[in-house]
Amino acid sequence: MELWLEKAGPWLEVLQRGVTVTVQVVKGRPRLVAMAAIATLSSVAVYKYITKNFDKWEKLGIPYEEGHFPYGSFNMGVISNMYTHLPEYHMKHCANSPYFGWYMFGQPVLNITDPEILRSILVKDFNNFVERSSYDGDFFKNGGKYDKLWGKQLTGLRGEEWKHVRATFSPIFTSGKMKGMLEFIKMTSDNMVEKFDESANGTDDVSLKKIFGCYTMDGLATAAFGMNVNSFGSEESLFTKYAAELFKINGLEVAKLMLKYLVPGMDFVLETFNINLWKKKETKFFYDVIKSSIKARREGRQERRNDLIDLMMDAITQDLPTDAEGQEQYEKDMTLKVDNNKAIDEDMVVATAMVFMMAGYDTTATTLSYASYRLSKHPEQQDKLQEEVDQAFADADGEFPDYSTIQSMTYLDMVIHETLRLHSPVPVNTREAGADYTIPGTNMHLKKGDLVSFVPTALQKDPAHWSHPDDFYPEHFSKEEKAGRSPYAFQAFGQGPRACIGMRFALLEAKVALVALCRKFTFLPSTKTQEPLVQDPSEQLLWPIGGLWVRLERRE
Repeated sequence: MELWLEKAGPWLEVLQRGVTVTVQVVKGRPRLVAMAAIATLSSVAVYKYITKNFDKWEKLGIPYEEGHFPYGSFNMGVISNMYTHLPEYHMKHCANSPYFGWYMFGQPVLNITDPEILRSILVKDFNNFVERSSYDGDFFKNGGKYDKLWGKQLTGLRGEEWKHVRATFSPIFTSGKMKGMLEFIKMTSDNMVEKFDESANGTDDVSLKKIFGCYTMDGLATAAFGMNVNSFGSEESLFTKYAAELFKINGLEVAKLMLKYLVPGMDFVLETFNINLWKKKETKFFYDVIKSSIKARREGRQERRNDLIDLMMDAITQDLPTDAEGQEQYEKDMTLKVDNNKAIDEDMVVATAMVFMMAGYDTTATTLSYASYRLSKHPEQQDKLQEEVDQAFADADGEFPDYSTIQSMTYLDMVIHETLRLHSPVPVNTREAGADYTIPGTNMHLKKGDLVSFVPTALQKDPAHWSHPDDFYPEHFSKEEKAGRSPYAFQAFGQGPRACIGMRFALLEAKVALVALCRKFTFLPSTKTQEPLVQDPSEQLLWPIGGLWVRLERRE
């Protein structure tokens, strides 16, 4: 009781002052008295509800970060805080414990710092940790027609439905299918090179994110939606305009979503009257584009392109062969065994195509920006990469390297993975226990519904796993260094069946961009980049204040 009073003391003091002022204001006004009483009781109830589990980790005797009303262990109202506080907590506890506790609002979360425990949770015992969290799938389960599309995305599906959709669409992203995507990506890389060439005089400062954003948007538009969109042009297309709007959120939209979350019965009202709260105009645009494309292809009015929509149409008719040859352990871990006899409707195709765009646009543009920035600061590594690129062009008689050659470029692969190690776009991943579970090798018992987390950036900078944790050192991904650490210490794409389904496409898009640029240009540092890099609090993904800038020189 004393501990509770100590923690609650400041809030009780504020409450007392508030009650004193309220009594003075409402004196002699019975309605205001009643409203004040209700507000006071509601505030106390909310406080008790959020803080009721704040002693869980202390009772269990494991290391933890204290919870504070109302956000938990740190201010969750600022998303960027995840990029600073969670890695700090990981480094604080990892040397002495394979896990530690923290609080997300009122939710106790067990963060895993040991890669081998992650292997059990993400792969070996995956069937007990299928869900990311109970919050993911429920929010858009009910509501208007276009809102429910967001609930049908892979990130929102749960249980057997998620397994079925994931298993159906996974064959689209195998190595064999990616070969067919290369031509689409190469076309967009030509426009990107032309745009960079406009400023390749060694003195102009170039903003990386804007150009790479156009490149990834165009690549996704043609490979996923079958649309040739030139985002580099002077006139903004509807596709580019609406796609960009999907990544923005304003105060009114936040308020509407909070209303849906907080007001009992709101789902029923939205469903009954077909009211859409989230990006109706933009969602309808992409829904109509994809549906019309599917109809045209089925009627023979649009030729087959072997893009994402064609491959998804093959997948839902089970006319898409698997491609298991040459799989690495990472890909074998992603395999799901499910009954594929259940039908998948076209709305699921639309939702999957949309999440593919949402997940692949900003993350890949961010990774390419950081890679270019890092190369500009490390000329020796850039020279080594350019030598590998030049050799690939020489072997192809001056033509752009084919898919097999790009995949065999080991240093290129090392540079991209090292960039992702240092600058993982996602701050934290979570899994929810589907049943009671004891963490292997420990006496830590999880109950059904308990939440576990892991922090990719922290795992990827933990000196227990990396020889040069704070340096840009592509050799971290050499055969020798990889053999000396757990593969589960690298979590940029996640691991196991819930790993990023579009990983192959994202890596191919990044590799094509760097091959095209390193053939033509040399990246130089720009003084416009604000160093040291500090996370921009207005950004949801990893991105520094002031952005990333370089200068470019044309190679002879």
